[in-house]
Amino acid sequence: MTTKPLIVDIITVEPSMWSALDSGVIGRAKRESLWQLHTWQLRDFAEKKDGRIDDKPYGGNPGMVISYPPLDRAIKSIHKHRDHKPYVILPDPAGTPVTQSMLADLAEHKHLAFVCGRYEGIDERFCTQHVDLRASLGPYVVSAGDLPAMVMVDGIVRLLPGALGNRLSAQRDSFHDWLVDHPCYTRPQTYNGDLVPEVLTQGNHQKILAWERMHQLGRTLETHPERFIGQSLKIDDIAQLRQYFQKSPPPESE
Repeated sequence: MTTKPLIVDIITVEPSMWSALDSGVIGRAKRESLWQLHTWQLRDFAEKKDGRIDDKPYGGNPGMVISYPPLDRAIKSIHKHRDHKPYVILPDPAGTPVTQSMLADLAEHKHLAFVCGRYEGIDERFCTQHVDLRASLGPYVVSAGDLPAMVMVDGIVRLLPGALGNRLSAQRDSFHDWLVDHPCYTRPQTYNGDLVPEVLTQGNHQKILAWERMHQLGRTLETHPERFIGQSLKIDDIAQLRQYFQKSPPPESE
């Protein structure tokens, strides 16, 4: 039984930006028909002959807002060309923070549509009627929604079966569970006087797993301490954290 590819539709005023996903693992997955990318030029759905899709905001604030009508026509056109109603995502700094579990959930959908905003934003009425998820990469603003959407698409596609050469790779990524990843090393064993940790070269699998777990716990506490909230640590985990910070004490808070 052949699995149907994930369909990803993009509403944007800059379709050319999306050629960036033609390379690497994500590009190979597209060539192997694990997913399909379709861009929709929002200006094609403009009411005005000059292709203008924005207008001044009510309330007198500065900037321009993307109008409801072209967005409405674009999403309805997608509906007409697809077998399934898309799950519509709006990259938005005020949205729900993107997590690995969110990406995993989105990878289960058959059809996703990203609305890439620009200027000061898009008419809220479109969001109310059509957007299923507002997603934020972090508390900052970029010029358009295309870049955050590309990051999300990359994270989603690499979770599709067959996208990665080794199916275990995604399971060992940072945040597959609640921990960040451990440090990685490869040959040569010595370079410029720097050595690969001895435990990784001795072939003792149990000790290697313990070393990896220690660094996952320590790194997570250093960089994402909030992820420990609600977690149940084993006695061994606490001992490994102590061992980690004995070797690498955490930076002092200012």
